[in-house]
Amino acid sequence: MKLLGWVMGYGSSYRDEDGLKHTPTPTTRLTTPNSQLTTKLSIILALTITCLLLSQAAQAAEYYLDAANGNDANPGTSDAPWQTLNRSYTWYSGTEEPRVREGDTVLFRNGNYGDFRESTNDNGPPSRHVHRTNWITYKAAPGHKPHFTSIMIKNYGGSGHHGQSYLRFESIYVDDGCENWYADYVAYVDCNITCIPNDIQGYWAPYYDDQSCINFREGNNWVVQGCDLHGGTRAITASGRDSTGEPAEYITVEDNICHDIAGDAMSIYGSHSTITSNYTYNLTNRNSLVQAIGTPSDGWIPGETIIQAGTGARGIYVSKSSSRIYIWMTSQVLFQRADFGGGQIEGEASHATITPTDFDGSHVDCLEILSSSYQVLNDIVIRGNRFTSAIPMAWGYKEGQGIKLDGSYGYSMSNVTIENNLIAVGGNPLLLSSFNDLKLNNNTVYSGILGTVRLHTYSGYGGPAIVTEMYNNIFYATFIADPDADRVIGSDLKEYSCMLSHTSSSSNKPITGVDWATYWVADGSSGSVSNWYSGVYYKSYPVYTRIINHGNNIFANNPAAEVRFHGGPRYPLEVNASETVNASQISEYFVDPTYPTLNFNLKEGSLPINYGNPDYAPATDILGNTRDAQPDAGCYEYGATSSSSNGDINSDGSVDALDLQLLINMILSGGFDSKADLNKDSSVDAIDLQALVNVILAG
Repeated sequence: MKLLGWVMGYGSSYRDEDGLKHTPTPTTRLTTPNSQLTTKLSIILALTITCLLLSQAAQAAEYYLDAANGNDANPGTSDAPWQTLNRSYTWYSGTEEPRVREGDTVLFRNGNYGDFRESTNDNGPPSRHVHRTNWITYKAAPGHKPHFTSIMIKNYGGSGHHGQSYLRFESIYVDDGCENWYADYVAYVDCNITCIPNDIQGYWAPYYDDQSCINFREGNNWVVQGCDLHGGTRAITASGRDSTGEPAEYITVEDNICHDIAGDAMSIYGSHSTITSNYTYNLTNRNSLVQAIGTPSDGWIPGETIIQAGTGARGIYVSKSSSRIYIWMTSQVLFQRADFGGGQIEGEASHATITPTDFDGSHVDCLEILSSSYQVLNDIVIRGNRFTSAIPMAWGYKEGQGIKLDGSYGYSMSNVTIENNLIAVGGNPLLLSSFNDLKLNNNTVYSGILGTVRLHTYSGYGGPAIVTEMYNNIFYATFIADPDADRVIGSDLKEYSCMLSHTSSSSNKPITGVDWATYWVADGSSGSVSNWYSGVYYKSYPVYTRIINHGNNIFANNPAAEVRFHGGPRYPLEVNASETVNASQISEYFVDPTYPTLNFNLKEGSLPINYGNPDYAPATDILGNTRDAQPDAGCYEYGATSSSSNGDINSDGSVDALDLQLLINMILSGGFDSKADLNKDSSVDAIDLQALVNVILAG
């Protein structure tokens, strides 16, 4: 156990052979003042583990499936493949040998193999409630594109207990989504996954119900890497607690493309989550259910055509509640509120009516991280992503956020890093609340029309919002006039022209009953304020948000400006001597920031070049290019050259025993990091370990 403790490193949790979690104490880590001795001992240990892993790999088998030319009575070799997916399950009911076991790989040739199912619903515990210790890999044979209709994994052990599935899917095309329930250790690598739309016809087709390309629920140790995810109302959903009430943990989402999604691209609810190098684009809520808010009359007929006076917008009625109706929008013309020219909506057959006061629906967040009830999330890294979505098409529709962190139910997040991201959306680039240690560095944050950067303060959104570092960012958004009032929607670090905001709850309203308020607090302090709204004072409430350290940021507009929204006072974040406010020139910093090009590489000679503080800049930029001694502001480093990790897994500039330790940890835990995948085969294994040992020995 002490040897494992040293391998895993002090402070890192690991599981023993019984699946119990441990955190090593300081006595379990080998320490020595002689770094050369440490390196030598690490190499000896690594070589020993390499031999064991290679020996284990030698015992693993490869089997082939061919939907057109195979036969389940065959031995499953390349020359005599199996035919059906059923033959490749570990619990195959036939008597033929061989059969798939842990550590094996199954390669699929072209064809559609139907639904992959390993579910305790089909044949309950214990036969399909499994606790594996090694991966089974289902992957495309070289040069082939096999299809699964769907994937359903359910590893339920009763009373909320989940099992260890150790299922890995590589380069598989999945036509109608992947469900993963109560299953630890599931990986999707280089897959192409979509969802089948419903049969509604209209301008915004295809239309999707509540469907995720990949849905994880209740479990740990999930990986989505290198996948193309499109269609559905979410690309990735990962959430749920384990049997002890702890949140999901160890979630890796890396190098994925999420596009043409009718809702959030990624909803991740888990600790120890790493979201890196993903790309989202073309997110829209027009092809998911829309809510027309108001008081509907009775008599609506499901499936009937509906028409709005004033706009001529058309749609299909689905259902209603006391405060809204749910509809599909089928015309290019959008439904609108009354203050934007929309009138009464009427059912063509029933003549039932509603006069909409607002519309709502999917909020198309690029990344949403929520700490749901009784869960405290920690250790979240959001790095090197390109988060873009559709530019808003009309007022009155919620366009969502770039990154949304929401510590709901009063439970905060801790140790959150957001760095090297491009966040370019039509709505709010950032909506952040309830965290006690956020590092926000070297991001390029851009809102095309409506957006603001929002740091919520009210405890109903989860409590304190403490930014410990905010350096080297570029914050940009345009100002536009709101047609329904003489006011300005603010930009950069202002919500309604203010830095901090929240929408109040029913128990937190102004004296006059107006249902929203904005709160402010000076840097590094807390307290209560009385706010002013249209001549009426609000009650005093405590506020908690603090930006403790900030500098070297470039703002489109002054976050301390006296621009008002209904007369509200400003948040006193004072721009310091290292920061710049430059509304007139900031759009000229980039090659072409306009939609849909969205090229935010820096122009030659622009202000962000060499503007950053090197003490807070990451070693590389969003593309993995090395930053120089005087780094640039934003996520792109001008004129940088590409750098390969060459085994520098922890990105500290050297390849040594620390990288070796990290790689061993990764292999033992089944984790993945592209910097540890030295041979670029989309897995971290004994081959990478041997390659790293060779790099260290070569000096």
